[in-house]
Amino acid sequence: IIGGNSNLTSEGIEYAKKLGLFLKNENLSNINLWTSTKIRTNQTLNHAIDNMDSYNLRNKHKIFKNLGDPNHFL
Repeated sequence: IIGGNSNLTSEGIEYAKKLGLFLKNENLSNINLWTSTKIRTNQTLNHAIDNMDSYNLRNKHKIFKNLGDPNHFL
């Protein structure tokens, strides 16, 4: 499904886990994390953080209500 507010697919979960490993290998532990309110963006972040072994990043997660709204900047 494209668009909407769906859950991650199994492929999306695998990508999110690989993203977390990439960020861990890049040593990017001192970053802020922004997502929209979409379910899949938060799921991506959670899977990535799980693979980074970094609880501290969960505290830096900021959700922006209008980030996923295509009309927000119009």
